[in-house]
Formats: sequence, C-alpha cells, structure tokens
Amino acid sequence: MPAFGLPSGAACIVITATVGTALTLLFYGIRLFIRLRINRPFGADDLHCTIATLFAILCTSLTISQTRFGLGQHIVTLTAEELNTQHLLAWLATLAFNMALAFSMLSMCFLIVRVTKMTSQATPAYVAAGLTTLWGVVALFFIAFQCKLPYPWQTRPRRRCLDLYMIWLCLTITRSILEFINVIIAVTLV
Repeated sequence: MPAFGLPSGAACIVITATVGTALTLLFYGIRLFIRLRINRPFGADDLHCTIATLFAILCTSLTISQTRFGLGQHIVTLTAEELNTQHLLAWLATLAFNMALAFSMLSMCFLIVRVTKMTSQATPAYVAAGLTTLWGVVALFFIAFQCKLPYPWQTRPRRRCLDLYMIWLCLTITRSILEFINVIIAVTLV
C-alpha cells in the first residue's frame, strides 16, 4: 500500500482487519434488523452480542493502530519507544479480544435460553453462562497481570512474566470446553 506508506506486512494486516470489521458490522446489522423489525424483542443474547461486537471492533482498531508503531515490519527497524507502544497496544487488543470471546459465548448461552420452552432445559445454559463469566474474569485477570507491574505488556525478559504459553493453553482449552458445552446443550435442545 504505497499510497499509505505501509510495508507489505502491515498492509496485509490493515486489509484483513478492515475486511473483517466490515463483515462483522454487516452481520451485526442483519441481526439487529431481524431483532428489531422481524423477531422481537431485543434480549439478553442480543445485548451480549452487541457488547462482543464492540469489543471485537476495539480489538481490531487497536491491531490496526499497531501498524503505525511497527507491526508488520522487521523488529530491527523499530525504536525502543515504538516497540513499547506496539506491545502496549497488543496487550490492550488481547484484553479486548478475550472480552469479545467471553461476551460472544454468553450471547450463545442466552440465545439457547431464549429458544428454550422449559426451565429444565434452560438450567444448563444458565450454568454454562456462569462458567463462561468465570472464564472471562479469569482470562481478564491473567492477561491484565501476565507480567510484573507497572508494565504488564512488556514480556521481555521472560522471567518477569508468568508462563505465557501455559496461560494461553489453559485459557484456550477451557474456552473450547465451554464452546463444546454450548454445542451439546443446543443439540440436546433440538
């Protein structure tokens, strides 16, 4: 993207993020139209979907803003200040990303509750929502305090941080289990 002065790596990031955001807003607009015009009312599932969408757009915006500070470029070309700002923005984007995941899973839980006719069928979805909320709080805590204060976004040297690999592995496995629980609940509902 020579017109914007971006190297090819940063240009790919900007293009991908922009297309993803445009599609997200399109699909959210369709959902909003259906909920407000065709199939009312606007419920808890829609509220959580809205919050998830806002966090996802925040995450994408922070990722795009990282390109101004060297994302997509070779690390040897960056100053220490650019690298620090890039790491700060990446840390904030990661926090927003995890919150988007948590709220999107909550949206699914509350959608299951919406389509359920009996209380006995809604109980597992409420339990899944509670576990998802717990996961979101734990994920937020671990990402926010992954490295020693006052700079939790600085991951070098590694000794000043928790084991980041294990944190991501545990968060990913537990999130996958929660997603699978939502699928099982939905399948048994059908």
